[in-house]
Amino acid sequence: MMGESSAESDEGWTILGRRWLSSLVAIFLRTTRDPALAFDLATETLAAARTEWDEPRDSDDSMIVLLQLGEHVLAVAAEHQRVPALERRRHRQATRLHLTVEQQQAVMRLAEENLDLPAAVRAAADAFARSAPPPTAIGQIRLSGLVEAEPLRGHARWPHDA
Repeated sequence: MMGESSAESDEGWTILGRRWLSSLVAIFLRTTRDPALAFDLATETLAAARTEWDEPRDSDDSMIVLLQLGEHVLAVAAEHQRVPALERRRHRQATRLHLTVEQQQAVMRLAEENLDLPAAVRAAADAFARSAPPPTAIGQIRLSGLVEAEPLRGHARWPHDA
C-alpha cells in the first residue's frame, strides 16, 4: 500500500536512490549549473517518487518517470523560487544537510563523467533540458532549507554570471 513502511520497501527505495541519484544530479546540474541546487532538486525528486509510487521501481522506464517528476519539481521550484521540501519532510529528513565545497566539487565531477544512460533515458534527459525554465528563473531558485551549501569561489551558475 502507498505510504506503507517495511524493511523490504525501505531497502528497495535505498537501491533505487543509489542507482538513479547520480544520474538525476547530473541531469539537474546540466540544467541549473549549480551543484547544491542540482543535489537538492534530485533528492526532492526521489522523495516525490516515494510518495507517488506504491513501491520502488528499478528499471530504465522508472528513470523516465523520475525525470517527469523532476520536471514538475523544477517547475514548482521556479514558480516559488525555492526548492520544495514537502516530500522530504513527510519522510522526516532528520537533519539539514550541509554541503561543503569539497562535496559540491565531487557533485560536479560526477556530472562531468560520461554517465552511461540507456538511449531512452538520454532522450528523456534531453527533452527535460529543453523544457526547463529559462536561466533567469533558475538563477532565482533558493535551496529548500533542508540543504545548505558553502559558497563556491569563482563558480557561476550561468556563463553571463561570471
